[in-house]
Amino acid sequence: MSVQVTAYGRQTVPERVVDSWSGLSVCIDEVFSSMMSNGLQLNPSKTEVLWCSSARRQHQIPTGPVCVGDTPVLPVRTVRDLGVYIDADVTMSAHVTAIVKARFAAQLSQRLQSVFNASARVVFSARKSKHITPHLRELHWLKVPQRIQFRLCVLMYRCLNSTAPSYLAETLHNADLGSRRGLRSASTSTLVIPSTRHTTLGDRAFPVAAARSNNRMTYHQRKGRGYGHVTVLKFCRLS
Repeated sequence: MSVQVTAYGRQTVPERVVDSWSGLSVCIDEVFSSMMSNGLQLNPSKTEVLWCSSARRQHQIPTGPVCVGDTPVLPVRTVRDLGVYIDADVTMSAHVTAIVKARFAAQLSQRLQSVFNASARVVFSARKSKHITPHLRELHWLKVPQRIQFRLCVLMYRCLNSTAPSYLAETLHNADLGSRRGLRSASTSTLVIPSTRHTTLGDRAFPVAAARSNNRMTYHQRKGRGYGHVTVLKFCRLS
């Protein structure tokens, strides 16, 4: 859940900010109580609080935590909602930065993919005008994004089956632990996705990337008898 409070007006004084803070706490308590009465559970670890204001008034917004149930949640500078990054000063700079980074990574993948395509053409003596995908399939070569995903999933599979180094296996945690037993994910063999602050390094860390890859698989892919390299390969081809 993303909680966003935006203050409008020419004269936003600290007293009004305090009133907004109090109103937000009351609103969250009501949402929390409503969900509990309907048999739902609010997950504080996935809750984000974002205060929005102009760049000139950033120093006036609260920096203290907001209580979600019994858990204090500190405000963040950026949240992602429906694929859009929203920053505290509402300049969309975080969203533009994310798009530029994704485009740059895509260009690197395309350059690397061209090397695989050229190698496949050499093997089959194929012309540049001929479609390369059938040759890649005949060689059982995944495209670059799927190849990266395959290597990651295989290493994750080894961690979950105690055949990988312990320093890697210890970074993965099943969602069916502790306070998460009441969540729907507790019965679906999903992994806990650690929270990160930086998309450039944090989201690429093995515990984060591996957990996300595992959770994207269907329940039958993760728990089936045939789960292994073949299942991972099929999943990567479809992803």
